[in-house]
Amino acid sequence: MKLDDYTLAAFLSGELPSSKRSTVAAQLVQDAEARETLHLACEALAAALQHGPVQRHLEDRASRPPARPHRLAGDRAAFRSRRGEA
Repeated sequence: MKLDDYTLAAFLSGELPSSKRSTVAAQLVQDAEARETLHLACEALAAALQHGPVQRHLEDRASRPPARPHRLAGDRAAFRSRRGEA
């Protein structure tokens, strides 16, 4: 199975359930292209978080329901609890 960008983004943001995280992690071991994509996404996120307006935008986006509510919504509460939100 090829990892798509949505799955890698969810993996990076911590929105995947632990069972799927394990599967993605195992696939990342085998897929150098996916690891490179994830690495580039990490670098882009780190650079974006250094700028206040971008950081506020990302925090605002994280507080809203996901754009694809049929996916990843189950882990939204876990994401908020890690950030200390209600």
